[in-house]
Amino acid sequence: RKLAGGGPLMDLGIYPLNAIRWIAGEEPVTFAAQVATRIQGPRFASVEETVEFNMKFASGILASSGCSYGESGPSYLNIGGDQGHIQVQTAFMYSGMKYTGITKNGPVSDAAPTGPSWYQFVYEAAHFADCVANNTQPATAGEEGLADLLAMEAIYKAAGAPIA
Repeated sequence: RKLAGGGPLMDLGIYPLNAIRWIAGEEPVTFAAQVATRIQGPRFASVEETVEFNMKFASGILASSGCSYGESGPSYLNIGGDQGHIQVQTAFMYSGMKYTGITKNGPVSDAAPTGPSWYQFVYEAAHFADCVANNTQPATAGEEGLADLLAMEAIYKAAGAPIA
């Protein structure tokens, strides 16, 4: 487990976790979670197959998410509130993102710009190189990553699972 580098939560679940924290604009205060492995054998001997988690925020926002190495299915993000709702599908992928929904002002729909999926990595690397060259702070502080890791630790703890 220590050499595995993490399971699906650290690999895949970080994306919805970070998106939910960013959208909420606050940190979760309570967690509930479960881990499971259906596929027996060496593939999941050192990490879990699936993680499902729920979070509650001080403002009353509730969020749920899940990630899995073993199960495939749609990648989506649903957001519902008193002003409307929106669905992003396919979410957390490198291309093909589209959102649809209804707001108090009517329907909304749009698609993310298209282009090679590696563009985001080029932009991230260029931004970081620019920060180093110009001695400036990155747009996303390291504390953001720390907050993600603390939330992942809380999810594993809520599931009664060892932290990868």
